Amino acid sequence: MKRVLLSTLILIFIAVSAYAADVVAKHETATATVTTVSSYFYGVLVTPDGTNDVTITVYNGTSTSGDKITPAMTFAGDGGTQYLPLQNPIACPHGVHVVATTTGTVEYVVYYRQR
Repeated sequence: MKRVLLSTLILIFIAVSAYAADVVAKHETATATVTTVSSYFYGVLVTPDGTNDVTITVYNGTSTSGDKITPAMTFAGDGGTQYLPLQNPIACPHGVHVVATTTGTVEYVVYYRQR
């Protein structure tokens, strides 16, 4: 059920974001380097496991040694799918790296566009 909801929300986001037709949606389940090329970060969609909170931090680069471009954001474990859109995308000239911290499981989708 979560995957159906997540897929539906992704499709809605892509349809609504016609102005950014080349925005990529990348699905992850753990800390990951989303892209290694110069990009714009547009936002993140987070689906916790229903119990455990999730903390997401986004970096400009391929690891935590890059500049932190968002503060650590905590998403309620029982809050369902939650979306953090950015009105103005953030430039990430060295790539996008996301740290996802939880005691349970998480699925998240990062939206970005190559520069």
